[in-house]
Amino acid sequence: MPPSVDIRPERCQVQVGYNFWGIETLRDGVTGQSALTEMKTIAKQLQRQYSTNGREESASVIPLSEVIVGDVRPILPTLLSGAVLLLLIACVNVPAWCWCARRTADARLP
Repeated sequence: MPPSVDIRPERCQVQVGYNFWGIETLRDGVTGQSALTEMKTIAKQLQRQYSTNGREESASVIPLSEVIVGDVRPILPTLLSGAVLLLLIACVNVPAWCWCARRTADARLP
């Protein structure tokens, strides 16, 4: 991917419309609401142009971070805390096991 492409989650939007999914980067100064308005306009133009048998076509604009994280967002701090606690326990256990191994080895020597 070229270095000029900026895909930070706060700058990307996922657009859904006319049975298509797409990931788009918004230009500076463009809000999600204005992108949604434009997508709905395009969906209505496609509906008029291709006459979709009375079905009303629409579009939605969803932030990329919401698509990736979704309903898991409230649980993420708990998962992060558990991972940090596990890492802390592992870091404390390594020196303890080394100390135990050294004392056991010293006890076996005559």
